[in-house]
Amino acid sequence: EKRKVAIKSHILNSYNLNLDEYEKIHYRIFPLPNLEIKRATIKVKSSSSRLNVKNLIIYPKFFSIYNYDNFETSKLILKDNSVILQPSDLKFFINFFLNQKNKFLIKNLKISLKEKDNFIAKLENINFSNYGYNHNLIKGKIFGKKFSAKISDNLKIIDFKLLKSGFKTE
Repeated sequence: EKRKVAIKSHILNSYNLNLDEYEKIHYRIFPLPNLEIKRATIKVKSSSSRLNVKNLIIYPKFFSIYNYDNFETSKLILKDNSVILQPSDLKFFINFFLNQKNKFLIKNLKISLKEKDNFIAKLENINFSNYGYNHNLIKGKIFGKKFSAKISDNLKIIDFKLLKSGFKTE
């Protein structure tokens, strides 16, 4: 709690995410030192959308564990998230996460598309990582069907598959 100003400013500067509210912060040492922020509300810097996050996990770099003046992270994980978006905000939201420079992982994201008072679609169980084995691979459910979308490194080609349906497009 004493270092919350340094943590909030680092998240804002490195990930363009504004940590508005949270319930509590835990420091965990095993398996790797990390900070876990429970029940956070995050605002994407240049959008009005608010992301509700049950667990925000920050992995600080080794030398940042005790030196919060120059706080740096090795990766950020968002677990069990939900957001309500207008269809016009969906493209911005996707581009925002695809263009992250630092290591970033989203687990179990629910996106509800809503126009005025009508729900259009729900995307559920969305998982995305911009590093590692599942680099630029989006998996989830739409209309109750599982899908996967592989995005090229230059973000120009998307291979979309609706699993167990035979639907595939590029």
